[in-house]
Amino acid sequence: MKTIITLTFALFSVFTMSQVSKLKSESFFGFNYKPLIPFGVVGDAPVDLQNGNLRTTVSSAFGYSFGAVVRSRVTDLIALETGLLYTTRNYKADISLSDSNLYVNGDFGIVNFDLPVNALVFIQLGRNLYANAMLGGSLNFNPSDVRDSINVGNTPHQFVFAGSRYTKDQSKNGYLSFAINAAVGFELRTRKEGTFYMGVASKIPVSPTLEVGSAYRQTEQGYVIGNQGILTGATFSLDFKYFFHNVENKGWQYNRGPIEQ
Repeated sequence: MKTIITLTFALFSVFTMSQVSKLKSESFFGFNYKPLIPFGVVGDAPVDLQNGNLRTTVSSAFGYSFGAVVRSRVTDLIALETGLLYTTRNYKADISLSDSNLYVNGDFGIVNFDLPVNALVFIQLGRNLYANAMLGGSLNFNPSDVRDSINVGNTPHQFVFAGSRYTKDQSKNGYLSFAINAAVGFELRTRKEGTFYMGVASKIPVSPTLEVGSAYRQTEQGYVIGNQGILTGATFSLDFKYFFHNVENKGWQYNRGPIEQ
């Protein structure tokens, strides 16, 4: 399945870039910032893990994504975007033993790098104001796992929480994953100040992002109990972009090589 998605993603990228080159589109460079908001709906809703009297609740917290983007405008109403984004997704883990007064909580975050390829369609609302809808996909690189241990004071009670990159095939390492991107928003295009965009966006992984688990350990008695589950890793966010305006060269331009014979 991943092989098919990889080939589709590559073919889509090559096709879209070739179409852009044929149409001699205008390209713009800019920056993208997304505050990730834990709405708690389908995809990023809290996950409860239960095994006996050990209960763990993992819920999404505020995160962020930022990076550089390049937009190739095929026409005034159709464009393609790609870039490189750094994303940090944060979570809270609440762990407790239901038959005791033991309770701990902790925070953890996972980092990944996104290479998106998105198509945009615009509707002109005014002279410089446009609404748009975006749909596409991204190739994600997931560099590391997470692990944390919490001791309850100076007692023999210890809680451990861990998250590892999800992979259905245990022979694979889970470094690469894929996601579907979607967004809607509005933008203001100006001739001198550039383009300002604001919208809402979502990123839905094709496969789960993390396999998480927790454990309680009583070190003196050697007692251990654990549970595990899966996080989809879906994110919802506000979406802010700024694209620089293209400077038009005026007057005579020297087009020959750096050295004349």
